[in-house]
Amino acid sequence: MVAMRHFLAQKSGKLINLLGRGDKGSIALQNAYSSSKVWVRNFTKTLANEYRNSGVDIFGFNPGLVRTEMLSNVHAVVGYEEQMNPLRFVAMLWGNDADVPAEKALWLASPATDGKNGTMVTVLTKRMMLSRLIALPFRKLLHRSTELLPLNVTSVKSAISGD
Repeated sequence: MVAMRHFLAQKSGKLINLLGRGDKGSIALQNAYSSSKVWVRNFTKTLANEYRNSGVDIFGFNPGLVRTEMLSNVHAVVGYEEQMNPLRFVAMLWGNDADVPAEKALWLASPATDGKNGTMVTVLTKRMMLSRLIALPFRKLLHRSTELLPLNVTSVKSAISGD
């Protein structure tokens, strides 16, 4: 809210809140994470509505799956480590290098979005997902990279007693 105070005082600015996987509903085995993202999405929409005539534009931004160290170094509750393996394929297929969401974030902060308060932007759209899925056999046929994400899984004890 510190940024909002500055933006409101100058009657202009762009607040971009980061969303993430699960921002539209719950995700199995990620209930705390996805619940927090749903909260951020709803908070952002409400804030945009409350300040719609202030000169400050408020956006929600979901950068999608970004191939970073954070993505490839994950924690899993003991006994659930194998359930992380599909992430390697998903990241190869739908993950982006950091420059892709960075360019979208720059666009959000640019004059191109002036007056588009309350807009929710997602990098990983259904169209992008489908096009990459369709392109996969052609990538393999043309010997283009289809390398799976290297995944380092650290096992952690469950916070729930008895598990």
